[in-house]
Amino acid sequence: MRHLLLLLLTALTSGQDAYRFEAVAIRPAALRVQHPDFQGPNDEGLYTAPGRTIQDLLGFAFGRAYTVEVNAHRFPFVSSEAYSISARIPEGVGRSKIPEMLQALLEERFGLEYHIETRERDGFNIVLLNLADLQHKAANYEREHFMEHLPPGALDHSRNYFSASRISMPELGHALESVVGSPVADQTRIVGTFTFWIEMAQDGVGGLTSETVESLRGYGLKLQKARLTVRYLVVDKITKAAKN
Repeated sequence: MRHLLLLLLTALTSGQDAYRFEAVAIRPAALRVQHPDFQGPNDEGLYTAPGRTIQDLLGFAFGRAYTVEVNAHRFPFVSSEAYSISARIPEGVGRSKIPEMLQALLEERFGLEYHIETRERDGFNIVLLNLADLQHKAANYEREHFMEHLPPGALDHSRNYFSASRISMPELGHALESVVGSPVADQTRIVGTFTFWIEMAQDGVGGLTSETVESLRGYGLKLQKARLTVRYLVVDKITKAAKN
């Protein structure tokens, strides 16, 4: 059963207290950067995202709270055309506000309008089997592969595996969704961040495979089938970027 909630984006991003980038430059990019979360040079006052599609930007802006749904027939350019973005972060505003600032940018420069839906879907819960295994393997993998030098949240997703540096359990669930092709929710309630290397099927077969099951078991975790309530952000309107 679907419960439709209409939300106006302006209510979220156009208010007096909304966070926005300063001095934004958006330029068409010849190539899309393939690394899922790659960004260019960044410091506390600078945000750059080279070679990103609008689909990528939607994911960065909303992906941790919603599953983003875009009609590919109405908006084919969303996943095919790439842009490079450079912007200043306002003084005194932390990098944790980047998703909110991207939401405002998508509204103002790409004409984004959307609504939120909740739907019931078959998926998986992450269940804890052994906390000691999780802590031990995550720490060992980070040390052995020098991942302590990567920024928190850095992802590397290939055909046969994905690795993630210091992500939370809800973030692991979000990352696993692209592996198993279903929504994944954290039921461990564990606080903290961990480094993961999760194996996928060698032949590129999707879904929950034996390789993924065994990798998770090595971390003291398992995926358990469940009926989940999923929040979708459904794009109603979006355009190509307005020129600077």
